[in-house]
Amino acid sequence: MSAAPTVTVDLSPEAARAVVDAVESGEFPNASAVIEAVVQSWQSERGELFDYTPDELDRLAEEAEASGPGRTVDFERLAREARQGFEAETSKA
Repeated sequence: MSAAPTVTVDLSPEAARAVVDAVESGEFPNASAVIEAVVQSWQSERGELFDYTPDELDRLAEEAEASGPGRTVDFERLAREARQGFEAETSKA
């Protein structure tokens, strides 16, 4: 895996505190993960994360409906397992 480029940003005191709080609470393993999540959310809101055409979205929705009923997911467990996997991968480096 190639190293990610380093980007330096200036945050308002409030934004910096929010990043620190997110890491200290254990919600994220580090500040980079917080910023990555924010960027992904921003891209998603702008429609850039998935560059699908309306026809592709229609086809995907039809596939989802045809696949049967959904299932309940324990988000807290899923997030915890993802965090543990991430930490295991980063500790190998």
